[in-house]
Amino acid sequence: MPNFENASLAEVETAVRCTPQRHHALRLRAIRALGTGLDRAAVAHFCDVSPATVQRWIRTFNQGGIDALLDKPRGGRPRVLSAGRFRAEVVPLLEAPSAAGEHHWTAVKLHGHLAAELQITLGYSTLLRHLHEHGWVLRIPRPWPLPPSDDLWHQQRTAFLPGFKSLLSDPLARVFFADEAGFEGDPRPRSTWARKGSHPHNLQTGKHIRLSAIGAVEPATGACSALLCDGCDSDVFQAFLDTLAAEHPPEPGRTFHLVLDNASWHKAKRLHWHHFTPVYLPPYSPDYNAIERLWLHLKSKWFAGFTARTEDALMSRLLEAFASLFASPALITAQCRVSGDDF
Repeated sequence: MPNFENASLAEVETAVRCTPQRHHALRLRAIRALGTGLDRAAVAHFCDVSPATVQRWIRTFNQGGIDALLDKPRGGRPRVLSAGRFRAEVVPLLEAPSAAGEHHWTAVKLHGHLAAELQITLGYSTLLRHLHEHGWVLRIPRPWPLPPSDDLWHQQRTAFLPGFKSLLSDPLARVFFADEAGFEGDPRPRSTWARKGSHPHNLQTGKHIRLSAIGAVEPATGACSALLCDGCDSDVFQAFLDTLAAEHPPEPGRTFHLVLDNASWHKAKRLHWHHFTPVYLPPYSPDYNAIERLWLHLKSKWFAGFTARTEDALMSRLLEAFASLFASPALITAQCRVSGDDF
């Protein structure tokens, strides 16, 4: 049994609450349980370990007390590339490939560059482990509009942010984000794992089938409205505004705002906005529109690898995707969560 001359039950309880190590806390809970009268088999079952492991924990505790149950650094040869050197020499290269004359990095290119230019000789799998440990993962870059080269664009974004942050923090304001997205019958190829030497295919019909969706989301509540169409103009957008206003009627004491870009049909003078106030984003600022992340989720989950032979098949897929979305407000909140601290 544990020898509580090394540490009392109260001290063990304090250590359970204070330790930053999950495994250390588990071992201390086992010692505490044994001290309250549970037998070794019950404690082993509770901790999902063998009775022999519990016995080893007891022996370690009896020999060295609470601190002896801490995870200790493992011995062995030190790493060729330390964490500090990785942050000092490799991370700047990852953040700015142009500094090394590269447009982008692959793991193979980075591995060769480290060996040739920095004389850092390490295995390819070791480099991958370093990348993952420091939070770097493989991503496919999103298409992004090229902003103007003058300073006006930066000035517009800077001037827009204070009012936008104030709006997001106003408890009486309901803020919706709206945008249009196109969905194609021929899916865009995406990265996939395949056996070396194989040639995976991405089926294409070549018919250029395409449908559009106009959507609006309220990240704070997970509310979502959408209208499917074969194109967008001011008449279609007015139909969407009518639908949005009907689904979210006015509330006493609250204001309704619709954040959207500067498409021509968003600014038609004959639009009836009902109880919504439009909030126009600065030019070239899709990163300020929370619904953009929802479009990425829909296309990744429902349309990656999906080929529609007819417009009806594409419409059915869209209806299924949006039905799933409407039934999951928590998913919308998670994908579109936004606050003033994000900018």
